[in-house]
Amino acid sequence: MTLVIGLFSEQVRVYELHNTGGWYDLGFLLGIGCICGGGSRSYRPRPPKRSLRDQKEWEEIAKKVEHKLQHKIRQWAEAEPDEDWEHVGSKAEAKLKQKLRAWAEEGGEAQR
Repeated sequence: MTLVIGLFSEQVRVYELHNTGGWYDLGFLLGIGCICGGGSRSYRPRPPKRSLRDQKEWEEIAKKVEHKLQHKIRQWAEAEPDEDWEHVGSKAEAKLKQKLRAWAEEGGEAQR
């Protein structure tokens, strides 16, 4: 409150009455700004940028991993059916039937 009044009146001051002048006011405001953080909270350092070489290395690694996963999945898919396949197949079939029923019910409600 006294800050606002002090802007318009020479008789009301927020701080020491005997120290007056523009330089004192500026110093006071700078001091308050430093104590209160002065906007440093809004500063967030950016993560360091990766070099082009690092990016290329990660792309090569990603391609190798993707290729290896595709190869392993293809081997697993082409393997002879066993108990695991029967279990996976029955679960996939049940899930597909459930989704088809839900889809059919949604279509029936939309037509009503």
